[in-house]
Amino acid sequence: MVEPEAIDSIVCPTITGGGTLAVIQPITNAEIVRGLTEGGYIRGVTVEAQDASSRSPQYAVYILTTWRAGYSIFHIAFPRRPRLFRDLDRLVELLRFEFQFQGAISLRLVGDSVGQRVGRLREQPRAQKPTTGQ
Repeated sequence: MVEPEAIDSIVCPTITGGGTLAVIQPITNAEIVRGLTEGGYIRGVTVEAQDASSRSPQYAVYILTTWRAGYSIFHIAFPRRPRLFRDLDRLVELLRFEFQFQGAISLRLVGDSVGQRVGRLREQPRAQKPTTGQ
């Protein structure tokens, strides 16, 4: 679960998968709006459910933009902490209408690996056994 901390960056071991730690820089609503008005755009969004066992989990949002390297976690400016959403509809509305993001939104559980390649997800054809002629 993402813990609220008053630091400039947080360590998020789950966004890169495979157990690799990555420092995720926070990004606020104002920074996103400024980046969009300066000609940038959002390249990708990953939403992470923080508690899989809950019937109403909170969702952290990781945003990939053109003006920053790597993912940034959506933050509240004051007090400085991750912005967690309880309602996916409101989150999608924010991404689609305020930030004009029309791409795919990945939804995953905290702790899931995201390092899989698409080729691994495809079913591989099975090798057929050679038939012996009689």
